[in-house]
Amino acid sequence: MTMILTPSIFGQFFPDTFLLIPMNAFSMVFALSWLVFIFPTNWALSRFQAVWLGFQEAVLEMLFQNTSQNTAPWAGLITSVFMIIFSINVLGLFPYAFTSTSHISLTYSLGFPLWMSVNILG
Repeated sequence: MTMILTPSIFGQFFPDTFLLIPMNAFSMVFALSWLVFIFPTNWALSRFQAVWLGFQEAVLEMLFQNTSQNTAPWAGLITSVFMIIFSINVLGLFPYAFTSTSHISLTYSLGFPLWMSVNILG
């Protein structure tokens, strides 16, 4: 990744690129790539699948502490969206990477329906 100095004052706000592709695109693909690895393809679980099941059980335990068992049909969706938001936020720890969840439109469109469904169903 090369940094090109621009004479503009606002040049620091230009999106960083890697191989002529914006870093935001890389971060979104990387954040969603975990979906490929969570579905079991073998009889024995892989390490990643074991970690995913442990994470899912922890999230479900936290979810059911605050809600009733009526939210059980929505538990998979809530856990998946939580994992997507979590992985996108973790990518913000890399230098020069801008997390797309810092935009209010993405955060609100993902978080508000889940919050509302937990409050209505719970």
